Amino acid sequence: MNQQTDTNLALLLHHAFYWLDAALQNELGGRDASMLSRAQLMVILTIGKGVHRPSQMAEQLAVSRQAVHQTLKELVSLQLVEAHPDPDDKRAKRIVLGAQGNSIYTQAAAAVHHIEAGIEAKIGPRKFKQLRDALSAKWE
Repeated sequence: MNQQTDTNLALLLHHAFYWLDAALQNELGGRDASMLSRAQLMVILTIGKGVHRPSQMAEQLAVSRQAVHQTLKELVSLQLVEAHPDPDDKRAKRIVLGAQGNSIYTQAAAAVHHIEAGIEAKIGPRKFKQLRDALSAKWE
């Protein structure tokens, strides 16, 4: 067996996840976005991509609704996001980025784009597309 097949997929994905997280923090440097937790940053990236309901955020991030609500509570207190009544469902809240949250989203989205471009340059466009397709597959 070679070294690639000796390491199980769980360890490979774990390593890749932490590499990506470290690369993102490195890209952000001392900017505002680097001061946020991983959970806060992922929620801001999710809102910036057009997901505005906490239940949908939880589903997309594969975390509990309670975890999303706790993170949103923190982001509201930091004045990075705002919660408004959802016009389509009076029981729900619609979450939007505030001015500083929008700035942080722009920084983080640019950093993610730069990291992805680096990965694509390293492994090539075909493998990058295959990686994205594999990770986008329905796993449940």
